[in-house]
Amino acid sequence: MSHLYLKIPDEVADTIIREGLSKAESKLFFYLLKLDRFGDRPVRLKVAEILLATGLSKSSYYAAIARFQELGWFDFNHSEVVIESKILNSQSEKLDNQSKILDSQSEKLDNQSRILDSQSEKLDNQSRILDSQSEKLETRGAKSLPGKDLKSPQTIQTYTNYTDSLSEEEGEFFRKFCDRKVAESPFKIVSPTKWLNKHYLEYHQEFRKLYPRFNEVEEKENLPAVVEPLFNNPGEFRQAAIAQLKKKFPDSWSEKAKKMGWLS
Repeated sequence: MSHLYLKIPDEVADTIIREGLSKAESKLFFYLLKLDRFGDRPVRLKVAEILLATGLSKSSYYAAIARFQELGWFDFNHSEVVIESKILNSQSEKLDNQSKILDSQSEKLDNQSRILDSQSEKLDNQSRILDSQSEKLETRGAKSLPGKDLKSPQTIQTYTNYTDSLSEEEGEFFRKFCDRKVAESPFKIVSPTKWLNKHYLEYHQEFRKLYPRFNEVEEKENLPAVVEPLFNNPGEFRQAAIAQLKKKFPDSWSEKAKKMGWLS
């Protein structure tokens, strides 16, 4: 023997729990629900048949169906009663509406996804175009400069680099000179390093004026580059070497030549 199981929607069950059913309403509710469990096969009956089956009076019957219609649970069509359950139909309509809403939202998401895919494809194409243009520019640049190496970045000259380029003795004296200049400054020098990086050249000019012997050392070191190539030549070039020395140092050529050991 097969059995049919009836599912009563939550909102119907909640109404029954909250408001309750009278004895007559309870009898009629389950009798009608049994006739059309799923709202898919309306049943035609006479009122007398319903009264006989439920044992209700006419007044109780009409009071009960009035409440059921108000709640939207059943439809009644008199004189010959056509009974159609709305309990599950109402639930089914809600589910259909929800399904339609979900389908619509899914379609919108699909459209948005297609739009994003299209935009992503456009960006990829633009990126490939830019890469191609960049590669062309690099190729043109390489062709326009054949055999030329890229210049290495120049080292920025600083106070420390400058003092290191001096002779050991002069570098030591010049550093002490700069320390004294910073210490005796009429205003406070917040960052001596930054200050010296900016002013070391003018300080060195002042230093050379105060200590001219360092100028003589530098001149002595540079004299061979000026005179020695001529001075070391055979005799006829000796006078030319002396002339070159006189031309470069007209006021002090003899003194410098003696210091170099070239004149007695």
